[in-house]
Amino acid sequence: ITRPEFDPEVAPLPPGGATFIATLQGANPFGAALEAAQAEAGDSFDLTALFGLLIGGNAITHILEDPQ
Repeated sequence: ITRPEFDPEVAPLPPGGATFIATLQGANPFGAALEAAQAEAGDSFDLTALFGLLIGGNAITHILEDPQ
């Protein structure tokens, strides 16, 4: 569920999407999230579709860069 413009919208995540998001929320790097999602969903994981949902729903609030 996202809330762009404060109006709740429900959109199902593609296979592996929840794992990808949960891995990132655990302060893991992008690569680890990608690997976890692909391990769960295999070839059905669609990063483009997931990013489309997240960007369209204003669900990405900030991006942290690796300090190294």
